[in-house]
Amino acid sequence: MNFYPYIFGASLVTAISVAHPTMVWALEPTQINEIATNITVRIEIDNGANKDLGSGVIIARDDYSYHVLTAKHVVQYLDYGYTIFTPDGDSYVLDNSTIRHIDGIDLAVISFKSDREYKTALIENVAERITPGMPIYVNGFPKAGQEIQGGAQFTSGSLTGINSQHQSGYNLVYSNFTRGGMSGGPVLNAQGKVIGIHGLAEQEVKEQNNCVAEESGEASILPPKVGSTGNDTSGNCQLASNSPEKIDLNLGISIVTFIERASSIRMDRAIDTTIIKIPRRTPTDSNTSENGTACSGVVCQ
Repeated sequence: MNFYPYIFGASLVTAISVAHPTMVWALEPTQINEIATNITVRIEIDNGANKDLGSGVIIARDDYSYHVLTAKHVVQYLDYGYTIFTPDGDSYVLDNSTIRHIDGIDLAVISFKSDREYKTALIENVAERITPGMPIYVNGFPKAGQEIQGGAQFTSGSLTGINSQHQSGYNLVYSNFTRGGMSGGPVLNAQGKVIGIHGLAEQEVKEQNNCVAEESGEASILPPKVGSTGNDTSGNCQLASNSPEKIDLNLGISIVTFIERASSIRMDRAIDTTIIKIPRRTPTDSNTSENGTACSGVVCQ
């Protein structure tokens, strides 16, 4: 396991590979899986008593620094421990000062340092190319179940709709099968380009003792999400007697939304040069997101 102390400079600039308008062709699913495998990381979450899982995608590199885009609720708590597991099996303890929550949407950027070579995602930033009916793929690391004990899962499906009104930015709706732990993983198109970040599953949610039941029938081991109304803040969740029923639709945040919002919070991105800046943490940052949980009415994965 590697630990690198990390200081985020105010002028740090990272290059993101953005897809430019060219002839469009479809790759074989096996080729897309290979791309996804090389850019997806597993994020282990440790609150001192329990562990949980999330996923992320390497979107940029600056010398020895790699920057990972994930769901904000995966790295919501700044006093937790996080470990990033890269595609080659190596691991890096996250310096929590590198966590950057993106205001208003359920996304965050985290960073780690390594002298190893890792691939970065190619980004599809043309909104007109993200349309219902297109085939898409989701990659991530689900929590272990009764029969499946671990490892990445790569699932295929199609974009079923655009959900433009979601308050936390979840504007992509798709039919891919997902499980808890895949939050923060990439949503890719048929060219192997990242079009979004997975994070939610649409289903009937049962709450008890301030806990939200996940699609696997297990309760989240994380503390209650901000905005919950229950009184149990211990993180020791007890499920309601009735398990939630999955509706087989999932949601992600478009990468276009990320780029637009990054600009709005003075990340100084310029799409034509594929450059964005990641700002320093301000003194007002807290251990939770400003707008509460992104998971009202759906289930954070």
